[in-house]
Formats: sequence, C-alpha cells, structure tokens
Amino acid sequence: MSQSPQQSLSTATPADNPALTKPADGAIDEESPRGVLQILREIKTGSLDPKILRAEDRQACVMHLGLEGATVPEMGQLLGVSDRTIARDRRAIQQQHAIHADPALAPLVAGRLMQEAETSNARLRRIGRDPQTPPAVKVASELAAYEVYDKFAQRLQSLGILPQMTPRLHADVTHHTGDLTSLDDLRRELDRIDSIEHAGASMAPSATISAPVAALASMAKESS
Repeated sequence: MSQSPQQSLSTATPADNPALTKPADGAIDEESPRGVLQILREIKTGSLDPKILRAEDRQACVMHLGLEGATVPEMGQLLGVSDRTIARDRRAIQQQHAIHADPALAPLVAGRLMQEAETSNARLRRIGRDPQTPPAVKVASELAAYEVYDKFAQRLQSLGILPQMTPRLHADVTHHTGDLTSLDDLRRELDRIDSIEHAGASMAPSATISAPVAALASMAKESS
C-alpha cells in the first residue's frame, strides 16, 4: 500500500532524515560540544558569519566578551551588530541573572563566601610560608588572612547566619519634681491635683491622678 507524499513527510523521523536533527546555520546544537569559545574562534577566523547567530548564542558571546573586558563597540564590531543590539543583549542577560528576595538564598551565599574566604586564606598562608618571602610581607599576609575571616564573620552576621550581640544601654534615671522645695509648695500642689481629681471624678475615674496624689500625700506626711 503506497503512502501519499504528505503522509510520508508526517511520519518521517530524525533517523530517516538526518537533516531534521541538524541545527540551523549559526545555531548551537544543545547536544554538541560546540560552545561560546568555539563560536568566537570561528568568527575570528572568518569561518562563521556572526550575523546568522541566534539571539541566545549572541548573548552568550556578549556575556563571555564582557567578562573578558571587551567594550560595547568592540563586541558590536566582532559580532556584526550595532551598539544598541549589544546594549539590549546585556539588559536581557541582566534580567536572566536577576536575583529576587528569597530566605533560602542567604545560606547559599554564605556557603559561597566560605569557599572564597578559605581559598583566599590558603593563598595568603602560602605566601607567608614561602622561605623567599620578606618578613614584612609575611606579617602582612598573616594580618590579611585574619582580616579575611574577620570580615567573613561580619558578613555572616549581616546575613543572619551568626548571632549579633544586642547593644545594652546603661543609664542613671533621676526624677525631678521641679521647684517644689518647701512643704507649703508641696501642699499647694497636692491641693491642686486633688481638685483636678474631684473635678474629673464625675466623668471617669482616673488611676493616673490618684497615684500622684497618694505619692504627694505620703511625702507631705513624712515632711510634717
């Protein structure tokens, strides 16, 4: 039984037609070892036209070239695009690598910082153990190694990994009664507060007035 051309095309598999598995010109095959370095090498040798690159491949090249210190005009010239295209690619790269607030991110950052701190500390210690290192440099390397861990501990505190000591406030509190130095002044103040209490008693009882009245009355009795 013969099949129509349309049926034959629809049932074709990559094994039957190798052209179906071949990536488009300039595109990176996901299963191929061809990467950014090979693409850039082919562009520089002229064996690959950068204008046929996919946007994803060009952005990968832009990110690599940016890490190598290439400027926007240099990247545009190498990849055969305008400076605006490079600027758009860089914005797209920033959006892809954007970091959002996540409580689980702090331990990950702390772990990476620990690796970097240990690596830096090991290099500094190695410098200090070198017999050809001058004594002053050895002392400086030891100090730098200590500062690496000290700053690392401070960073862990800022991330909430290590606890921070709560500041304590020590103070002497003195209560001043103003110019009420004589017994007569104290009694007059007691009468004034007592009249305020009686005037507001019809509205609502006030414990905040009764307390000062009792205190002043006690002081007046002790003075007499």
